[in-house]
Amino acid sequence: MARILKWIRQNKGLTIFFGIIGIASLVLAIFFKIEGILGLVFTILGLFLTLYIQKKQEQKEEKKEQREEERHKEVLEEIQKVQPKDAKPELKDEIASINDRITTPKTADDWFIKAYAAQIDGNFETAIRHYEKVINEKPDAVSAYVNMGVAYVGLDGQYEKAIKCFEKAIELKPDYAEAYYNMGLAYGQKSNGKEGIEFIKKAARLGYEPAQILLQKNGESW
Repeated sequence: MARILKWIRQNKGLTIFFGIIGIASLVLAIFFKIEGILGLVFTILGLFLTLYIQKKQEQKEEKKEQREEERHKEVLEEIQKVQPKDAKPELKDEIASINDRITTPKTADDWFIKAYAAQIDGNFETAIRHYEKVINEKPDAVSAYVNMGVAYVGLDGQYEKAIKCFEKAIELKPDYAEAYYNMGLAYGQKSNGKEGIEFIKKAARLGYEPAQILLQKNGESW
């Protein structure tokens, strides 16, 4: 019944149209005393038309869900490479939309989306909890470690925990420039600028542009 009501809401014009046809057919049948086989033909025709339109609507919904699923995967790939604070407005909007659709997270990818969305909104504590769920399911999720480290920095400057996250990311992926860069920033904010600058230089040598720009501004080579 709920499915029928949903279909009626989505196809108000068609519902009214076939309602009018149905009423007109009934009036004609009564007026001209149409009975038996002809009445049955009207009934079967109406049934087939309804089933045909319903099938078309279901196919339309399936295609829409397929497109959403494909875009969902593309967005997941994009956010593995971009920090929440650096995400463009269009990407943030898509993340918010996908996050709203994930009412019951079931996979590591679902938790990553929810963590990313929370981090965009500045809810660092929630983001950290969600990243922990990602890591529990996917211990090699390097992006989750880096993002969680950045969240710890944002959460009242918990630099020690942040640095441990960056170290774990580097352990999993030794050439992960973004992890070196963020670890360098964390050390710098933790009043250990000398060690921090070495990690930033390492990121620059790995081709990480933000690290190169920062060093150039400070007259440092790498």
